[in-house]
Amino acid sequence: MTKTKKIGIFLVLFMVALVLGFLLLENLGIIERVDHEEAIETKSAKELDQALRARGLDENFFKQPEKDLGKYFQENSEIIEKLSAKDPSNSYSEREADQVLKERGFKEFPLVYRYDEEGNYIGETEIDGPKKGIHPSYEMDYYDETGILWSIRITGKNLTASPIGDEQGNMFSKQIIFSEDEIMTSYDAKTGTFYRTKPKKKVLKVNRLPRIDKETLGKISKEIGGHEKI
Repeated sequence: MTKTKKIGIFLVLFMVALVLGFLLLENLGIIERVDHEEAIETKSAKELDQALRARGLDENFFKQPEKDLGKYFQENSEIIEKLSAKDPSNSYSEREADQVLKERGFKEFPLVYRYDEEGNYIGETEIDGPKKGIHPSYEMDYYDETGILWSIRITGKNLTASPIGDEQGNMFSKQIIFSEDEIMTSYDAKTGTFYRTKPKKKVLKVNRLPRIDKETLGKISKEIGGHEKI
């Protein structure tokens, strides 16, 4: 299996884990230090794929559920501010998002988006190099030199990263998110709104990093690999 196909499989599995665990809310969390020596449980990609097929899931599963996210945030976080996702100043253009990641060393794999300029869900679409289209969120998944697969996400202008699994087909069942920002940004496609929040501790733990770049994540991967028995 090629690395490109593996990335596609991991992306599906990661999105499913995110939805089932956190109602498909991107990048929610409380900034806390995470002990990397804590073992990260794994499940095989085959087992997770079989579970998905048993539920009859298809591409529509990636769409945000019909849920009042405003109410959810009120109950589970401190809402700092709400921003219009239709205001171009609150998001990166394709060119800007690509440049942000390239400056951090992420160049090997494609950058994609799932919502068009109007906020309509269109499925995974790779950015068009010189195009200046603006989207509420972007994603990139890549293998680092240690064989760990990372998911890099940009929501609004909030950059986060999560280790997903390894190139042998194992997926981490415990989610760890690293962020450059103390306040998390989540996108509500139904209302076209960015929620900037400080979620409650029970929602999710997130590591804060001064800068998310390839070198820093590579060092974290070595720590994870040193304690993970895959």
